[in-house]
Amino acid sequence: MYRDVPTEIAEIKRKARVVAVVGVLIGGVLPGLLGIAAMSTAETNPYRAEKFTAIAWLIMIVGWLTFAAFLLMVALGVITVEEGTP
Repeated sequence: MYRDVPTEIAEIKRKARVVAVVGVLIGGVLPGLLGIAAMSTAETNPYRAEKFTAIAWLIMIVGWLTFAAFLLMVALGVITVEEGTP
């Protein structure tokens, strides 16, 4: 699958770098850590690095969808947010 071609490894590292930055900025700690792990394993195990990158994107998307669903439920009045009462 990978013939130790430097351009393929560089592409995997670029994707991992993007997911690490996006993960830290708007995705949370876990996607950021997975992106960093993907960058560090890209040279030795490119297949695992691609898996880490895909899992990080999946975690971010699930998190964004959960947040959007919560905001939609608040906007529709399904969930009420009251101040001062536990």
